[in-house]
Amino acid sequence: MQTPPQYSADGRFWWNGYQWVPAWQPGTPQRRSLWPYLLASVFVPGLGSLLQGRWRWGAAVLGVFVACVITFFVVFAVNFATIAGTFPDCFQRLCRPGYFAANWPAGIFITMAVVWPIAFVAWIVGIIDAARGAQEWNRAHGFPD
Repeated sequence: MQTPPQYSADGRFWWNGYQWVPAWQPGTPQRRSLWPYLLASVFVPGLGSLLQGRWRWGAAVLGVFVACVITFFVVFAVNFATIAGTFPDCFQRLCRPGYFAANWPAGIFITMAVVWPIAFVAWIVGIIDAARGAQEWNRAHGFPD
């Protein structure tokens, strides 16, 4: 019968009978802290999921967010061009008191009312999924919450 391995005082090494070997082996799963993934998703929606290897979900969240931002800026640029007019006149026109507020196009308001809530939901879903992904990993590999 073989004796159980003896671990070092700090628990990082074990004696295999011939030499001290690291207790952690490269193939051993490690506990995932949710904070790095959570912070990554706070700054870039879906990045926490991508870092965990949840490619489809992370790419979907990031894609929806990027599409919303691009849509807003395209609509804003098109509508701003209609307000400003030609370049020589635009500063004189825009600097007149009340001109910009009175001629603000409805397309920008509609875009803000539709696109920004979708982007906000994608951002929140990305944060929640990053936290849940780390917790699911820990549960699946036997680590306590």
